[in-house]
Amino acid sequence: MALDVGCGTGNNLIAFAERGYSAHGIDHSPEMLAIAERKLADRRLEARVTMRTGDVRELPYEDGSFDAVLCTGVLHHLVDMRPCLGEINRVLKPGGSFHLAEPSQGATPAIRLLERVAVLRARLRGSSEPSRATATTSGLRIPEHEEGPISVASLTSILDSLGLEHQVRHWSVLPGVHHMRSLTLQRLAIRGLSAPWARRSGNLVAVDGRKSSHATE
Repeated sequence: MALDVGCGTGNNLIAFAERGYSAHGIDHSPEMLAIAERKLADRRLEARVTMRTGDVRELPYEDGSFDAVLCTGVLHHLVDMRPCLGEINRVLKPGGSFHLAEPSQGATPAIRLLERVAVLRARLRGSSEPSRATATTSGLRIPEHEEGPISVASLTSILDSLGLEHQVRHWSVLPGVHHMRSLTLQRLAIRGLSAPWARRSGNLVAVDGRKSSHATE
């Protein structure tokens, strides 16, 4: 059973359900969940998914309920990441896996240059600054946001304190990459630009990890 923390309009829930998972989603926005419900109904997947409104810092699930937890584009909205990460740890089964993806501090020189070029082009065209929305490594968009990117060092420090095993990969996401019509081209652009700095820096961080099979609550 899988959980999407901050499920938004349901793209990840659709992916879970299409792969045969029994999926749960939680989000603070009823409007987002209503969109997700329509998407699931259109694909006749609603029987595989349960959604509810709630606070990601106080998940309404029993300890050890889920085999997998996904949380993307959520932590940077929070003043303190620890409560949400603690709840993810709590609801994961021992041996369960998790995936996080967030806009992060540490954009590479190439990304900073491209962002400046994009801003300059927008100004020359008389438009506003281009969208800061980014994409996850699966091609799913992270919603536009006002908050700043998270500190990877702070994130990994919290995961260490919770005893969660994890691997970090940095991605460099091109400004406007989500406008590319081809998902394959999106992925190639992100991977190509990320490769030189993948272990050190990027403007998107992806974390894959697991809860020790010997963990106890």
